[in-house]
Amino acid sequence: MQIVIISNRPSIANETLPFVEGWMPFIDEAIFVCPRHQAEAFEHDGKRLKVQVTPEETLLGDQLERFRTSPDHQVKNWLLRSSLPNLESLGDRFLMADDDNRPLVEIPVEMFEDKGRYHAYTTYDLTQWAAQGTDYDRGQHQTRRLLVNRGFPTRSYSAHMPQIIDKLLLAEVAAELAEESAAGCAIDEWSAYFNIAQTLYPDRFHPPTTYQTLCWPALPTDWDVGVRPRQFCFENTYPPLYGQGALFEGLPLAFDTQFQAKHTAEKIRRRKAVQSVYDSLVARMLRSAAWALHRGVSAGTRQLAAAPSWIRSLQRLIPAPVQRFLRQAARHGDDPAWSFPHFMTRVSCRRAND
Repeated sequence: MQIVIISNRPSIANETLPFVEGWMPFIDEAIFVCPRHQAEAFEHDGKRLKVQVTPEETLLGDQLERFRTSPDHQVKNWLLRSSLPNLESLGDRFLMADDDNRPLVEIPVEMFEDKGRYHAYTTYDLTQWAAQGTDYDRGQHQTRRLLVNRGFPTRSYSAHMPQIIDKLLLAEVAAELAEESAAGCAIDEWSAYFNIAQTLYPDRFHPPTTYQTLCWPALPTDWDVGVRPRQFCFENTYPPLYGQGALFEGLPLAFDTQFQAKHTAEKIRRRKAVQSVYDSLVARMLRSAAWALHRGVSAGTRQLAAAPSWIRSLQRLIPAPVQRFLRQAARHGDDPAWSFPHFMTRVSCRRAND
C-alpha cells in the first residue's frame, strides 16, 4: 500500500519516513507531494520503501492558479488533497497523511482496512467546534455549513493520523463539492470525505472509531476535546514539545530503532500525567473560576451590568492588560484555562518530566 504525504517541510517529512519504514510494514511506497522547488530535498533513499516525489504544480493542473492566489491554508489543503485522484501512479486505495503523523507502535493494515471495509477515525463533532482564530478553525465552520446544507452528518475526522482513502470515492466527493470549491470555500478534506463517502456507501465502511493520536491536542488546555483516545498509535509530532522545559524534554525527535518502544512509553506516560493534572479537582475548580472571569470580562459593558455582583466585583480587580488578553481569547474561542491561568500547564509539564 502507498502512503501520500503532502508537505512543504522537508526536514520534518524526511524525519517521519523512518517511523513509517520501521512501524508500518504493509506500506511499500511513500509519495511526497511538495512544491517543485523543494523536490530534491524530499528525494530519499529509503531502507525499505520506494519513494516518489510529485510536484504540487503537476498534481494541481488547472487548479494551480487558484492554489497560488488563495491566502487560506485550508483552501490550499483541500485543493491538494482533492486533486490526488489525478495522480496516475496512485493505487485504488492509499493512506493519506500529514508530514508529522508518526506511528508509535507497529501498525497492522487491519487498522485501516479489515474484512473488505474501511475504518474511519473521528475526533469531534463540527457543530461543537468553537474556535475562530485560524484558517483551520474557519474551515471547520465552513465544512459544517456545507455538510448541513447538503444533509450529511457533521462528524470531524481531522484526527492528525493517517487515514485510508478510496481513490474513486475521493474523486466522487470532490465532484460533489466542486461548486463550493470553485467559490473558494475552505473545506476540511478529512471531514468532507468521510461524512459524504460513508453516507453514500455505508457498506464500504465500518462504524466510526475514536481516533488514536497522542498530542492532538498537544496539551489538554489547547481546546476541549470531543472524545478521548483509548490508546495511542500515532503521534501528532510538535517539535516545541521537545524543547527545554517542555513536555518531552530530553526525548529524541528522530526514530531510534533500539529504544523507540521505550521512548513511546515515556511520551505516553508524560502526556497522561499532564492530562491527570488537568482532570483533577483543583484544576477543574480553577477552570470554573477562569470561565466565570472570562465571561465577566468578555461580556461587555451592557451584559456586565446584568451579571451577578460577585462577577462585577471580580472584574474590577483584574488589571486592564489581563482584561484585554481575555477579550482577545474570547474572540478566538480559546479555552480560558489556557489563557488564564496558564501556569497549570507549565507546572504539570515540569512535574511530568521528573
